[in-house]
Amino acid sequence: MKLPKLYAITDARLSGLSHAEQVARLCEGGASLIQLREKHLSPREFYREAVEALRVAREWGARL
Repeated sequence: MKLPKLYAITDARLSGLSHAEQVARLCEGGASLIQLREKHLSPREFYREAVEALRVAREWGARL
């Protein structure tokens, strides 16, 4: 797999935004491959965040 020039990693604590909001902004800025980073949520909470972030990424054609 060839990596794109921009490989973005989200962090809700640093940004103050949900992962879905971060994914939308990153996609608007041209990111096509995004990694969710979250060390402070339970697995269940992270899953909920990831599902929403994936929905946004798919709308933009980005990989998550």
